Amino acid sequence: MLAPWVDSALIVLKGHLLIEELLTDLLKEKLALGNPLEIKIGQNTMFAQKLNLCWALVQKDIKLEIWPFLKELNAIRNKMAHAVEPKGIDEKIEAFTEMVSSYDHYMMPKSRGSDLEFSIAWLHIVLSQYLHHVKNS
Repeated sequence: MLAPWVDSALIVLKGHLLIEELLTDLLKEKLALGNPLEIKIGQNTMFAQKLNLCWALVQKDIKLEIWPFLKELNAIRNKMAHAVEPKGIDEKIEAFTEMVSSYDHYMMPKSRGSDLEFSIAWLHIVLSQYLHHVKNS
């Protein structure tokens, strides 16, 4: 039988990867608009670096305060990726999902669960919508 955190690990790792791809695409789009320092986003650029750079470039455009949520998702992912059986991971996931689900904003559905899948999916949707906006403007 698998440890109870295994299903959560798969959700976190896959969700983290999907969000990282969005951050990469968003950075490439924003940097294509003006990049006098010729900043490159490569395969070795870490999630935290992408998140910080993305925040610096688009924080005024994305009105939602999603940045702490993304930082916490990265912390959960790191804890899972660097320990065979991460201690306290269920509590970190619960705190993350509670943080996201208690966010009061018009883009947050009123009837929602507070589960891990929903939290990651909502963050993915927010970033996807903004990426779509950048590509079409």
